[in-house]
Amino acid sequence: MFGVFCFLLIFNGCNGQAVNNLNLGHCRMSCDQEGNTASLPYFSSKGSQGRPGKRGIKGETGRKGEKGEPCQCVLQTAKDVEKVQNQLQNLQIDCPQTKYFFPTRTQPRYIRMKTPIENMASFSVCAWITPLENQNLSGSFISYNTATTDNVLVMIFTAKLDIYIHSVAASHFSVNIARRTHVCVVISMQRGWMKVYLDGSPISKQTFTPNAPIVGGGEMVIGEEQDSLLGSFEKNQALTGTVENLMIWTRQLGDYEIQAMYANMCACAKYHTIALTTEAVDVVGDVRAETPDEDC
Repeated sequence: MFGVFCFLLIFNGCNGQAVNNLNLGHCRMSCDQEGNTASLPYFSSKGSQGRPGKRGIKGETGRKGEKGEPCQCVLQTAKDVEKVQNQLQNLQIDCPQTKYFFPTRTQPRYIRMKTPIENMASFSVCAWITPLENQNLSGSFISYNTATTDNVLVMIFTAKLDIYIHSVAASHFSVNIARRTHVCVVISMQRGWMKVYLDGSPISKQTFTPNAPIVGGGEMVIGEEQDSLLGSFEKNQALTGTVENLMIWTRQLGDYEIQAMYANMCACAKYHTIALTTEAVDVVGDVRAETPDEDC
């Protein structure tokens, strides 16, 4: 077997229980080897609850309930362990914490990225998004144009999540967000696939015609859909709600990296190229920067 630490990785909890920490303690591999390693503050979870004991005859004591199953993950191969280890090494704690509120659909009102946009052959976008109270999320999340091409990349919420690449509808995902949700989209332009995660779990993977990398050097806008470079906005396409910790990476994030960010807002995957820090953006209109909830 591959000589590395054995990992207990419970990212979604047992029996649907919430996860708030990651415990890298004892775990069991397929060969029943056990190992120890230091704990990292990302995930942990309780085991499942045992079944209740049978009720005794009147006047007698009922049987003791069964012991719950331990909450653990069996890693089948040494390759699985290595894959998880590599992804966890790509995590960091000192991550930018950002929060912006988009209150109304007045125009113009958006966030413009001042950070230069790089070429993107593969990329990942993640953020916490909250719709306005008693509403479903709607409006343009990301809009990217270049000087020569409109709608190079558009991610817009309607009754679903629509993603356009070079003005062509690449994919439509059945996503209806009515509460605070962690959303990640991972895209490979050259292989022609994209994958959407909600609250740390993949919900759908779709394919599209493989394409050349997205060319950098353009204008990226958060909260409006630009039909011309920094212009031609439509009021009904404006985003309303709150966007937190929006980050972009010019690589494909792994499942464990995404699950870690969902479980701990202070954690993020390394090597991001874009974050909505105050020095990296121009805020236009009534978009309001707010203090992040997490004290990391």
